[in-house]
Amino acid sequence: MKTVDELVADIIKIEGGFNDHPEDKGGPTKYGISLKYLQGKYAGATVEDIKNLTVEQASGFYKKDFF
Repeated sequence: MKTVDELVADIIKIEGGFNDHPEDKGGPTKYGISLKYLQGKYAGATVEDIKNLTVEQASGFYKKDFF
């Protein structure tokens, strides 16, 4: 069975880098972390904050809020 760290790494690999496709209802995302989610954590978060998101930050969000 995979560890949480391995699962998170798999998700980040699959989700990839920054994406803001107009047909994606999730809006701007990076590593699968959406702007809407980030704004729920930090009022005033912007697209630039998503673009600047690091793998380590995304990993921390997954571990804290999704596992």
